Amino acid sequence: MEKDRIENTDFRKLVGKWKTEGRTLSTYQTPEMKISGTDTYEIILEGFFILHTADVLMGNERSQTHEIIGWDETLGKAVLNYYNNQGVSGKMTGTLESGELSINGDGLKFKGLFSNQNKKIEGIWEKSTDQNTWVEFLKMKLTKVE
Repeated sequence: MEKDRIENTDFRKLVGKWKTEGRTLSTYQTPEMKISGTDTYEIILEGFFILHTADVLMGNERSQTHEIIGWDETLGKAVLNYYNNQGVSGKMTGTLESGELSINGDGLKFKGLFSNQNKKIEGIWEKSTDQNTWVEFLKMKLTKVE
């Protein structure tokens, strides 16, 4: 068993197809928007990585993201490299311990909890407005369907 394989970590709980539901939170500039679609996680490349594919509607706009998740033994965290259909890419780090999924990136962070025997994840994305102030902007619920 090799420690640097993502399949040997709790991130393997993500593997499968998930129904994605949620909403962006309204601000004085933007109205609340419904989010619906699917997120799929699959082990690839001999268990070293997970391919995450997200395909959701945010309001009437389609958002597609591909993400490669790997384990960094030095950091003791997962590294998530993402790319979306608007030409945006980036890198985040994450942990999954005791049923809590935490993801941190440049001005973004997510905290979610697994429940229902690891078949449901509910969480909130936050964004930084000034590097010190964090504002909730997206509530998500994923339910495993496969």
